[in-house]
Amino acid sequence: MGLSISKSFTWFARVAVPVIAAGLIYSLSGAAAASPPDVPSFHALKNMTYKSAWTRSGTVKLTDGVYSEPAAPALRHVQGSR
Repeated sequence: MGLSISKSFTWFARVAVPVIAAGLIYSLSGAAAASPPDVPSFHALKNMTYKSAWTRSGTVKLTDGVYSEPAAPALRHVQGSR
């Protein structure tokens, strides 16, 4: 009922050998040893400069995760007249 030796060897030669060879080639190529890209820390993300379509400069600088900028001149006039 079990597999005969010739069938086991055939399976090994057709399936296992190519898989083992592929793994060996992959490990020798250096792809497995490549280090992941540097990922900024949460603190760094909270204090980075980002692109923005909403500012004249085209960038916004977060300080401790917050962006602020003075109100537009017309808005200051409206707020000051109350």
